[in-house]
Amino acid sequence: MKRMRRNHGATFKAKAARYLTFYNQQRPHRAIDGHTPDRVYWGARPTQSVAA
Repeated sequence: MKRMRRNHGATFKAKAARYLTFYNQQRPHRAIDGHTPDRVYWGARPTQSVAA
């Protein structure tokens, strides 16, 4: 009988989340001119200065 690791589901979820972060936030996509999906979807956010 094969023994399954108890944390297999948690391990999968962690790896999937890490890959999706990479895919959407770090990996440039040719179809969107080398930008990341997050940058295209959210756009370049303007930097807000803090009033003193």
